[in-house]
Amino acid sequence: MLFRSLVGKEGHTFLLTFPSGTVRATVVYVDKETGIAVLVPEEGEEFPKVSSYEYVSSDTLKRGQTVMGLTGGGAVLTGIVSLVDTSGISTSLDTKKLPLGAPIITTSGSIAGIVRSDGSLSSGSALAAALSRFSKQE
Repeated sequence: MLFRSLVGKEGHTFLLTFPSGTVRATVVYVDKETGIAVLVPEEGEEFPKVSSYEYVSSDTLKRGQTVMGLTGGGAVLTGIVSLVDTSGISTSLDTKKLPLGAPIITTSGSIAGIVRSDGSLSSGSALAAALSRFSKQE
């Protein structure tokens, strides 16, 4: 599970609530480049199963493309990509209404990015790179 580092530092434990129940999880890694934190469930706990997902490469995400984000209250916000570069993506989405670590998805359901603690958006490529760095340290 991914969250922005604003929610904690390595070793911090959280009680996460999902529609299917609650899970106690611990931060095991915080990526220094993106601030993305990786949480794992505590022994005997399990995160809910999700269907497969795909990241959109920064190379294939285009200006003018429609993206969406889910607010904490369950509303869907739509926006348009205005800029894609190596530092992230810019959209017309009001990121102040999106929860920490919210994924930004395309109309085809692929992950285009994730909301960072400063309200900016990491690209899907940056998210994939952070997960790769985490995998290499294990």
